[in-house]
Amino acid sequence: MWPITEEQVLRYMLSLATHQLESSTISNHLSAITFVNRLNGCPDPCSGFLVQRFLAGLSHSDGPREDSCHPIRVSTLRDLLHILSVICHSAQKVSLFRAAFLTEFFGAFRISELVPRPIRNSRGRALEFRDISWHKHAVILHLQRSKTDQVGQGAFLTLWEGAEPEVFPVRVLRAYMAIRWKGEGPLFVHGDGSPLMAYQLITMLSRGDNEVGTASP
Repeated sequence: MWPITEEQVLRYMLSLATHQLESSTISNHLSAITFVNRLNGCPDPCSGFLVQRFLAGLSHSDGPREDSCHPIRVSTLRDLLHILSVICHSAQKVSLFRAAFLTEFFGAFRISELVPRPIRNSRGRALEFRDISWHKHAVILHLQRSKTDQVGQGAFLTLWEGAEPEVFPVRVLRAYMAIRWKGEGPLFVHGDGSPLMAYQLITMLSRGDNEVGTASP
């Protein structure tokens, strides 16, 4: 069982978040994992960049305010992926949005880090074609800069294959890249090479969510 890996910690956090535990409770669980790892002389998997980003995102979602938006769970994500084949007009768009949704979800990306916004200061933040590299059971994404990385140090995020290939991003990203427009620039692009924009991703996510809600009994 030891040492526990960062991927295992992320899956554990996702499970706790699915059961609607608060970020402070999840943080306590991580502290226990850190303590036991150090006790066994193992590296701390909870100090990883992706784990900390996930925890920060959870803490931002806490609070007394009531929000009409609801968090996307794995079951909802699965339904969203299926509904895309109904609401998209081409196989290329289905592949594009599936890859974008899964990368955003499992990479804990801000939308501005995933796809460009039509503003001047967004340059260098959204993922580009050159930022992706492949390994046997994983894909590594180079986040060049984010909102919290003002010095532009960047970070590398690893996404792994999972037990359900249709819901985990590696196979879906491979399928998208096989039909992607051949050229540099943003990672997520339409069939003509034009970039997938933030407002388009948000619109499709909202439309898919509405369709899923309508289809639910």
